Amino acid sequence: MVESAHLGYLQARLQARHGKRPDDAGWHLVESSIDLLHFIDALRATELKRWVRGISPDSSAAEMERLLRATWRDAVTQASSWAPQEWQEALLWCRWLPELPTLAHLLEGGAVRSWMQADPIVSTYAFDAPRACLDALTATELEPMQAFLTSDSNVRSAWLAVFKRLSPSSGSRPIGQAMSELERVLDEHHASMLVASAESDGQIMRRQLGVRILRIFRRASGTVAALFAFLVLEALEAERVRAGLVTRRLLKRVPEGMTWA
Repeated sequence: MVESAHLGYLQARLQARHGKRPDDAGWHLVESSIDLLHFIDALRATELKRWVRGISPDSSAAEMERLLRATWRDAVTQASSWAPQEWQEALLWCRWLPELPTLAHLLEGGAVRSWMQADPIVSTYAFDAPRACLDALTATELEPMQAFLTSDSNVRSAWLAVFKRLSPSSGSRPIGQAMSELERVLDEHHASMLVASAESDGQIMRRQLGVRILRIFRRASGTVAALFAFLVLEALEAERVRAGLVTRRLLKRVPEGMTWA
């Protein structure tokens, strides 16, 4: 009875938050802004305002991305508090997903950029030598990945290995099926993005992913799997805001009709 009440509370919170997402018309209104100032003002007039917390027209692209990553971590932390306790560690592990591309860059011998040294999280493991970078993870919340980062593995698979270790048994067939489907859909999207040509429309590909994730979110209603689907939708929303911010920061003015890079 207690578990049922908890899951009912979880679904109520998810539906309330999801119901506040802007529709196509709302996004069109926001993305019709041709400069950064108007884009930020348009976002602040909607529920998307949380993604531009602390961001101003004077913020650099690196500052914008750092603040977006911080907002993502806050969003995941909040969402995890709605979940059954046994799932909270796995959910909190999702906070670190935006750090994976930078970590992969460094472990592959990529150069340390100035923005990395200014980032309070990345700077703790931003070293030119991959071995030093890997060793530095010991002092961070990414430390659990060390055991899985070997010569024949990659950052993505190491993160997933930790996630599966933190995840409890699904407990029921519907949850297990929904989680498996979610992983499959994300894997297919990732594979499609890797082979996409320069002429491919990333906007269409991400919207198609959003449609598939929304189906899972609805079918998994009343289970913790719906919360993971919700977080994917949150990530797509953040990514779309990021594209609008950074494009307008770098190009100053965006041609009308150019939206999601």
